[in-house]
Amino acid sequence: MINTCPRVVIMGPPGSGKSTQAEILAHRLGIPYISTGDLLRFIASQNTSLGNEIKAYLDRGEIVSDDLTVQLIVTIVSKDEYKHGYVGEGFPRTVIQAEAMDSLIDYVIYIKIADSVVIKRLLSRLSCPKCGENYNLITQPPLIQGVCDHCQTKLTSRSDDTKAIILNRLKVYHQTTEPVIAYFQSKNKLIVINGEPEVEIVSKNILNIIAKCVPNKVESDSTKWGTNEAI
Repeated sequence: MINTCPRVVIMGPPGSGKSTQAEILAHRLGIPYISTGDLLRFIASQNTSLGNEIKAYLDRGEIVSDDLTVQLIVTIVSKDEYKHGYVGEGFPRTVIQAEAMDSLIDYVIYIKIADSVVIKRLLSRLSCPKCGENYNLITQPPLIQGVCDHCQTKLTSRSDDTKAIILNRLKVYHQTTEPVIAYFQSKNKLIVINGEPEVEIVSKNILNIIAKCVPNKVESDSTKWGTNEAI
């Protein structure tokens, strides 16, 4: 059992809701949230050599190189603001990355979801180009169709949310990221959660399990503990 806030990574296929769940958990624990996806998209938007290199990976639906990803994460978590724990998502994505980051991670929460659900969810995603707020027509629709709740800007789809790119992302995910799940299972760091119910239910199940690991940091939302299998 870890007495301080843990270093948690939330993993899952694209569209599993890992970024939403990571933000919720980080807020409940009062520790920083790290999204390599957001960070990489920000860098890719910059007209620099590095930005263009990363943009090429993202446009093809491919994983950014191991060396670049590891360097990025190690640099971030070495900062003082992360020394008391963090919740991350989007890393590690390969076994090479997992081995390099193993000492930086206490628990891996794997959000399990079927490919058919992934495709349906991703084709329903929208985001605000002005404030960055994310929406989903299935799981988290805006109050007014096509309009951001916060700044009333017209919502847009992400450039990488086309069916062809989604199918390629799933192929890459199954080939490279699923072995990472097996790696952390062998290290007894893996917690599996069913990601197909509503956001609130998935969040409740995650909080209940983390509360068991760090009882002084967050209280369970249920009187019954989950297990390390899919809930």
